[in-house]
Amino acid sequence: RFALDRMVVLPLFGGHEPGFEQCVAGNRAAAALARTDTRFCPFARVHPAHGRAAVEELRRCFDEGFFGLKIWLTKADAPEMDPLMELLVERGKPLLIHAMHKSTGNYAGESDPRAVAVLARQFPQAKIVMAHIGGNFLYGCEAVADCPNVWTDCSGTFCEQGMVGHAVRELGADRVIFGSDAPGADFTANLAKVTGADLPLGARQRVLHDNAAKLLGL
Repeated sequence: RFALDRMVVLPLFGGHEPGFEQCVAGNRAAAALARTDTRFCPFARVHPAHGRAAVEELRRCFDEGFFGLKIWLTKADAPEMDPLMELLVERGKPLLIHAMHKSTGNYAGESDPRAVAVLARQFPQAKIVMAHIGGNFLYGCEAVADCPNVWTDCSGTFCEQGMVGHAVRELGADRVIFGSDAPGADFTANLAKVTGADLPLGARQRVLHDNAAKLLGL
């Protein structure tokens, strides 16, 4: 219906605190889905608390052709992130990490955008996507503005006017990516954030297509 070239698939089996076997099952399900249609781009999901097992599972997924790593509720600057980041840099794969700045307070282990900035400075060769423009898009953009290896996406956030335009102005059109967070968030509402933003046509093209294509190596 929307003429999508590709769709990233994120396996989130096990919720916020998944067991290792739940992560493996989710990754295998994502791989099986991707085999049905080449437009699906699976990302692996591991939990950094699983240590060496998480690293080896991520390595297995990359060997099978996964496009990147999804981290949900783990603080970006936690020490257990380091071995996963080293593998990401080695393979040239991107990290998509959940980050939120909430007036109601974050969940235990939930990353703040400033922790993403700490991680980006620690691993300047890594490619990091801070999901949701950090929740509070003013705070999120400010936190990572001076980190050229951090992109952000507009997925799963409130449909606030000015969000995408502000991100493009603060970060540049090459560092903002469309995202939906579907089915948990409405696809069309997130698309409208981009199509309704006051952006030059070239910038809109980069946000909706070119930036993700380059980041994913397509």
